[in-house]
Amino acid sequence: IQYPPISCVAMYNSQVGYRSFWWGKGHTGYKSWRHLPKNLGFSAGFYGFLAANQPHNQPSRWLDNRIIDTPSPTPFSTLDYGRRILQAIDAHNVSEPMFMFFAWQDAHTPYDCSRLAEIDMAKLAREQKCDGREKIYSSCCMYALLKQTDATIGRISWAIQQKGMWGNSLVVLASDN
Repeated sequence: IQYPPISCVAMYNSQVGYRSFWWGKGHTGYKSWRHLPKNLGFSAGFYGFLAANQPHNQPSRWLDNRIIDTPSPTPFSTLDYGRRILQAIDAHNVSEPMFMFFAWQDAHTPYDCSRLAEIDMAKLAREQKCDGREKIYSSCCMYALLKQTDATIGRISWAIQQKGMWGNSLVVLASDN
């Protein structure tokens, strides 16, 4: 099969010196090997999963062009992505511009609040008047997931600013991909 050429913003950015990273959800990447983020210009790295959805504690994730097993217990995805992003920012050469794409899975099913490290679900349930009914619990769970995502994004923004890269970085946040 002859495929048409693929173009992606990361490909253009790499031509002008950006180091491009992608973290999180990427179900556009599993159509073929040439569709993997690493082959679409995200040459500095990809870490996440390539599926329509998966549990936050799925034991396998993609690193660049290969599947890796995560340590046991599997880290909650938002915290895992955030930790890796902060490590990449810390290691980044500030003389190079950076393009970062984050596709968080928190606004996407399946909603899993069982392992939220930073959110007191019992307190949240009282504040949001979650009474255990599935629909109400789901909306409280989504609220908690997004609250944790927001805290992680705050840490990332602070790290970029502290590193002196705020004016030389392109950061894209997506609730999905």
